[in-house]
Amino acid sequence: MKNLNKKIEVIWEDAVIYTIDSIIPQNLPLIKTKGILIKETEKYILLKNTKSTTNTRKEIKHKDTANFYFIPKGMIVKVKKI
Repeated sequence: MKNLNKKIEVIWEDAVIYTIDSIIPQNLPLIKTKGILIKETEKYILLKNTKSTTNTRKEIKHKDTANFYFIPKGMIVKVKKI
């Protein structure tokens, strides 16, 4: 993808915690993250200045001011320019 420093939207499957006592989830939560693409490799993408929502449209609040997302490509469902 040749969209460095461009705003993109990434839809990706979030990781979940599983313990022996847990029920295995039927579907992984989907996250929609918008941000500036600052790096891409064959294994991951890195976004800055992000804003994310879950598939229930709940906004995800960040505690830190350094707001970067490192998303492994194996978790990505869809990427589009916005």
